[in-house]
Amino acid sequence: MIAKKAEDRKQFMAMLLKDDVFDKFLVRSVSLRTNVTYEIDCAVDENWYDSEDRTELEKYAFWSEIRPVVFNLIKGSRLPGYMKIILSAAPSAAEKIHRNAAALFINITFENGAIGVTTGCSQKVFALDKSLDQTWDGVVEKFFKKHCPEVISMVVVPFCALVPSVLIAHTVVGPIGWRIGDAIAAVVN
Repeated sequence: MIAKKAEDRKQFMAMLLKDDVFDKFLVRSVSLRTNVTYEIDCAVDENWYDSEDRTELEKYAFWSEIRPVVFNLIKGSRLPGYMKIILSAAPSAAEKIHRNAAALFINITFENGAIGVTTGCSQKVFALDKSLDQTWDGVVEKFFKKHCPEVISMVVVPFCALVPSVLIAHTVVGPIGWRIGDAIAAVVN
């Protein structure tokens, strides 16, 4: 799971609300608080469509369909008090990414002037194996590096630097610390 903050709020919001970068993602839901709180369930109502159009429908709307609505709700001189957008990969894309992927998520929140980006995934079959998480995080990292390297570099890269640092600390520095501690204890006793 990636869980970081976007550094350039203005650029990230422009990319999210004005550009087509996220348009191929499905939207599970949008929560938005301005002068009014909006809760948008983005599930597609298949009864709205003619029977011949129903075969091509996804279960949720694409961001390209919801983006103009969200943009119109928040445009103006004041920032929203809160915003949460839950995006997911289309089921066909999720299947290509990992065989055990039931759903793959990117959660974007705006609260207290900061934008948080987290990833998540849902498995078809329970497994202790973390390869689904690792694969999805890798796909999201590549996506952000391709579409907005200067915005996401501060979001993803520190996490990637942290993992080797923690491993080195536990495998090299930790045992040295134990030996030093044991030596001091032996001298004191």
